[in-house]
Amino acid sequence: MLSLLFLSLAPASALAASSYTPVPEACPSSPLVRSADGMSDSEATWITGRKAVADAALETWLATALPTVDTSSLPTLALSISGGGFRSLLTGAGVIQALDGRDSSLSTAGLYQALTYHAGLSGGAWLLSAIAAENWPTISSLRDDVWETQLAGGILNSSSATTVNDYVEIASDIMSKANAGFPVSLTDPWGRMLSYQVMLESDGAVDVTMSDIASLSNFTSYNAPFPIITASKITYSNGECAPQTDEAIYEFNPYEFGSWSDDISAFVQSEYLGSNISAGSASECVTGFDKIDWVLGSSSMLLNEYICNTSLGFDITSMFPSSIVAVVEEYTPDPDYGYALVPNPFKGYNSTTATETSSVSDLDDLYIVDGGESSRNVPILPLLEPTRNVSVLIINDNSADTDEAFPNGMSLVLAYEESQTGRLAGRFPAVPAAGEFSTARAQFFGCDDADAVTVIYLPNSDWTYASNTTTLQLTYTADETDSMISNGNQIAAQGGDEYWGACLACGIMLKEVGGAFMFGTKESPLMPTRLLSKGYAIASLDYRLSGDAVFPASVEDCKSAVRWLRAHAGEYGLDADRFVAFGESAGGHQASMLGVTTPADGFDVGDHLDVSSAVQGVVPYYGPSDFLQMDAQAPQDGKSQRHDPPESPESLYIGAPDGIQAVPEKTARANPITYISAGKKVPPFFISHGVDDHLVPYHQSVVLDEALKKAGAPVKFYPVEGADHLFSGMTKEQSDELDRKTDEFLASVLGS
Repeated sequence: MLSLLFLSLAPASALAASSYTPVPEACPSSPLVRSADGMSDSEATWITGRKAVADAALETWLATALPTVDTSSLPTLALSISGGGFRSLLTGAGVIQALDGRDSSLSTAGLYQALTYHAGLSGGAWLLSAIAAENWPTISSLRDDVWETQLAGGILNSSSATTVNDYVEIASDIMSKANAGFPVSLTDPWGRMLSYQVMLESDGAVDVTMSDIASLSNFTSYNAPFPIITASKITYSNGECAPQTDEAIYEFNPYEFGSWSDDISAFVQSEYLGSNISAGSASECVTGFDKIDWVLGSSSMLLNEYICNTSLGFDITSMFPSSIVAVVEEYTPDPDYGYALVPNPFKGYNSTTATETSSVSDLDDLYIVDGGESSRNVPILPLLEPTRNVSVLIINDNSADTDEAFPNGMSLVLAYEESQTGRLAGRFPAVPAAGEFSTARAQFFGCDDADAVTVIYLPNSDWTYASNTTTLQLTYTADETDSMISNGNQIAAQGGDEYWGACLACGIMLKEVGGAFMFGTKESPLMPTRLLSKGYAIASLDYRLSGDAVFPASVEDCKSAVRWLRAHAGEYGLDADRFVAFGESAGGHQASMLGVTTPADGFDVGDHLDVSSAVQGVVPYYGPSDFLQMDAQAPQDGKSQRHDPPESPESLYIGAPDGIQAVPEKTARANPITYISAGKKVPPFFISHGVDDHLVPYHQSVVLDEALKKAGAPVKFYPVEGADHLFSGMTKEQSDELDRKTDEFLASVLGS
């Protein structure tokens, strides 16, 4: 590494002010600091404009993904991308590309335009900074114009003459900022070096601030989501090397910097961050402290652990030129230089919304570190704030929780634990313990919890490339960069599954439309398409939804469809004597009704009445079997959906304006168990249900299994321990076992 030590000896008078240095500015007429009593007026006004644009984009996407869904009420969507260095930047970039209607043709394309919020931390913050600070270019342009070259041999990895000149510029920036009286640390060169790696501008966007984003065209026209970058507070006065897991989270956005935490609960205008503020006011202000490179560096500042813990024997010059370290040390000694430092805007300020004594009001500077150090490697909590009204949270987790550098869901568990009390109580759904659910594919959490956000979890997995690179890998060849991004595409699109778009749409819209029996079409089935490769034909059936007709219309439609299919079996090369009904949730109910009813039960109406509507086997996954018992059987933890009220999906399906309990005989006619009796011929059943299902209680399948066995009907039952509705939370092993058991059942009924 070429030495630049001479820079530290240059006299301050010889240095011209750098554009990196904050500059004096008149203070605004509006308050600099406010208590966190909701989102800022600026954010609230902007969100109103953005929500209209996002809703239009979501409606457009849903028109393809789930054509018949009612879009009169649409959820507020947010995306959160974890830390994880360049592993997260590149994987997250692939996820965003797959969601971006300008840059992808996958089934997910267009969802990025439907987001209202986008949060990032550490590597996820590098990605968000590269996008938001550059007015939202496509991932393709960032990949082709910057990353393929810079990540292969940029400023972090080279001692070329160009790099040396960049180091000279960085050292000059640091000295100029320090000589102007502002605290500096290794965060400054770290952020500047990273910005050369990830930004489109050749100077690393040195002039761009976080608050500048508010004036960019795609932001002012509401054509992009609201960006939020997070980092962690550290109680440096206690001598901590790393923050506690319950330490406050700092948030940077285009309008404000601050924290929602109970002990700080305050925000300062981002533009004036760095000003000498006391008790919420200042006589003189500065602007330009909130440089985007400093912000992205602050969100990923994890050197403190290595510097503070001397037993690790960490050599700081392994990451920075000794000359850069010398320049920083001249102004900020070891170990202080291992933290991001900012003049404390909350000094002497007593927030009216704080519920605990302020932990920062007596500090001159705030100490900030990588949010992942407190084990919250996914920026979740700011998106749970009730004032933001996020209802669907898409999480791309690229954490290295396991020995193999894959995520295990720890950040989700911590988010759930932290949202049990206070203003966030109930905002995050229950999740299994870390490592106890599959991270090889997407998972849904909270679909059945009306108070919590719906979480769509997209963990890093090696779909097409070994994406579990180490967090400390700082060099990626062009091929590696392309492969990581392409793998991220597959994470978002779940390997290109043709029905993933419909599944994703169901998860997004489930709470808005009220759930079962209310949406879905044969164009958007959730069928196991892997069965096609085994020689089975799949026919998807349409039936009238509860918005169009009430029970028994749907059962009549399904039986009519089976009769039509059997009558035309010869035209399609089908075996008319080997039909199996398969369905999930409401579809599971329809499948069961096909299996247990006969023409004598009165559901065969319409055409082809000379043809049988019988099926030779039934595979219902987590379907209702006794509507009248659903509320009594539901987990009593306050998270389960109610089924008895008049507005419930079940009451709407039955056509019960006073609720299903008011019409027990009519409701019983819709229950599959009503039609099971000894001596009645019933085809073989294979039932499966998540034991922790909060939407359709697990015992709905238990009573179906028991009724079939009591009647002497052939039945097999596979309970999935730890799984919620849609089998959310099931492990990879459980998923494989379910597939195996389903395949065995089909082979036994239909033949291989």
